[in-house]
Amino acid sequence: MDEKRRKDIFNGDAEGTLQFLAAKKDGDDMFFYKYYVNNEGRLARLFWVDSKSWMDFSTFGNVLVFDMTYKTNKYRKPLVVLAGVNNHLNSTIFGCTLLSDERIETYEWILSTFIEATDGEKAIVVMTNRDNAMLRAIKNILPDVCYNLCLWHLHRNASSNIRCEEFNDRLFSLMAKKCSIQEFEDQRVRLVKECGVGENDWVKKMYCRRRL
Repeated sequence: MDEKRRKDIFNGDAEGTLQFLAAKKDGDDMFFYKYYVNNEGRLARLFWVDSKSWMDFSTFGNVLVFDMTYKTNKYRKPLVVLAGVNNHLNSTIFGCTLLSDERIETYEWILSTFIEATDGEKAIVVMTNRDNAMLRAIKNILPDVCYNLCLWHLHRNASSNIRCEEFNDRLFSLMAKKCSIQEFEDQRVRLVKECGVGENDWVKKMYCRRRL
């Protein structure tokens, strides 16, 4: 029976999802959702924020993490999670979006919709990975925001491209350290020399982008 039920609803998942979100809205005045249907009549973008997420963002939304869990759900669609950190240093979700593509205009739609959902409130700092389309969208929609590359992604890139465990461990500690830009740069140069890592264009490109 369960298998038959799943087959019956497979093609109606989008409609069922929208009905579910509409019901959530009826029971929660602060619940927000928005969707976009493409030229083929298919659900291409789906965004939602519940009341707890809205209140968390109004309190802890100075820093926004723009993260994409790439196609890990059963529909093989990109899931974008807008998140942050609360006063207990715990992760908190500000909003979620399911997408059908990863174009600049799609990310712009996410940011514009999120601003709409939060009554115009905007983050001061945005952290993301090094996705070019995402960075362009952030610059277009939030031109005054300070954006940083994610520490985890920087460390992963270093581990993948520099085969020196000591360098990668010390670099990770340095990136997590609270210091001025000049202090960071001085220590980075010293670290490169001590570990014998070539001061090439890749190192400059990956590690000089840290901002305070």
